Amino acid sequence: WEAKDYFGLLQLPPPSCDDLGRPEWGCTPGDVSRAYRKLSVLVHPDKNPGEQARKAFEALNAAHRSLKDPDLLFEVLRSAADRLRREREQSEARSTVAERIQLNATKTARQRELRKEEGRSFHDTIAQQMKRKQEEMKRKADAAEQSRAAELRKADARGGGDSDSGSSDSGAAAVVRKKRRPGFM
Repeated sequence: WEAKDYFGLLQLPPPSCDDLGRPEWGCTPGDVSRAYRKLSVLVHPDKNPGEQARKAFEALNAAHRSLKDPDLLFEVLRSAADRLRREREQSEARSTVAERIQLNATKTARQRELRKEEGRSFHDTIAQQMKRKQEEMKRKADAAEQSRAAELRKADARGGGDSDSGSSDSGAAAVVRKKRRPGFM
């Protein structure tokens, strides 16, 4: 418990590290809560009297808090990624020169591919946001157009359809119809 292996303590899979050194962990907060509830029943001090059970329950609570709080989880994942990176570097240091050359070449190729994929993903996200914004602007313009058309119909109905004659005694307000501007793209 002193090593703060929160993942092992809650019997959850440990995080992995991508080729760019970022931590990856597939567990959700719900998974953490389920694991905590399952194990807390086994070591709860009310069920198991004794100092050992109390310490185990406190360690379980600390693990649960650390993996549920986003800020603490980030720190735990970052330290796990650092540990994984150090282990990977140590294993690479034990390899021969030819193996190191091969490992570096494949690692560089994977990093390049990950960066390209991130760039494409970022570009796709921006394009989707722009398209969504354009569609929203088009819907607003269409709604405004329909509103103006409804006002024009109401004005025509009140004025008896005589609003184009230009007589000032009709009393109906003239509705000016704006020309629709073309969209962004």
